[in-house]
Amino acid sequence: LVAMGSAQPEASKDSKASPETALHFWVGEWDCYSASTGQLSGRNTLELRVNAKVLHEAWASEGQAYVGESWNHYDASAGAWRQLWVDQQGAIFSGVADASDETRSHEDGLLFEGEQIQPDGTVTKIRMHVRPIAHGWVRQTGTQLGDNDEWTPRYDLIYIPEGETYDADKLKAPNN
Repeated sequence: LVAMGSAQPEASKDSKASPETALHFWVGEWDCYSASTGQLSGRNTLELRVNAKVLHEAWASEGQAYVGESWNHYDASAGAWRQLWVDQQGAIFSGVADASDETRSHEDGLLFEGEQIQPDGTVTKIRMHVRPIAHGWVRQTGTQLGDNDEWTPRYDLIYIPEGETYDADKLKAPNN
């Protein structure tokens, strides 16, 4: 396991992270803020498990109104990371992120694409982009495909190490 006080494990600081470690920058205990409002949205804990082959995520929104967990692993045969997310209502998201692109840098992060299936059977196409940004922070954005075949925003979160003071002015720097 990676020490939880560390937002970025040593292996992920290369500008060309290997496909197998392309998501390791996300490991840590995070306070997650809305990029648009600056309000605390929730907390997320991401841990490496199973000899660093699996990344487990445990999300809880502020006030615990929404909780969920994901299991992420690198599929070497496909050159991709796979995510399975389940929330407390029974909705699931199954997504894949191509990690084989040799032009992709560590700073690009990963873009997961897949389907979210609600308990009533409603299916929505989803994209989730997670990437490191300045100051050891992480940015996660989510979009969904609407009826008009256009991608619309769902959320935009800034992850900062748990307990660190959030400063929205830091987002004004380039590459955030």
